[in-house]
Amino acid sequence: MLLCAVGGLLGTIPVNTASAAPIDDLRAQAADLEQQMNQVGSQLGNLYEQIKAKQYDIDQAKQTIADSQAGIVWLMSVIPAGFTLLAAILMVFYTLDNPMMARIQADLAARKLNPA
Repeated sequence: MLLCAVGGLLGTIPVNTASAAPIDDLRAQAADLEQQMNQVGSQLGNLYEQIKAKQYDIDQAKQTIADSQAGIVWLMSVIPAGFTLLAAILMVFYTLDNPMMARIQADLAARKLNPA
């Protein structure tokens, strides 16, 4: 009975009486597959480096935008406010009383008569 079981088992295992060519074919396929995996790995590495470089460029662009926005705020609000404050301080020392207004009007009338 045991011999019949072993005989049935041996009957299901394929036996190739030819040379060891299938092993060589498998080794060649494995070498091709390994080469393809190396190429894919290299391509993925290059892609990763490109993504990181683009991310660095994006981060630099965001920083440039932030710096530009800060500069615009300074140019549109802080610096004009400083000049306005300076003008207000200077106007405190500039007196426009009646004698000064009369002198200004006399100067303007004299310029109107003599334009040159």
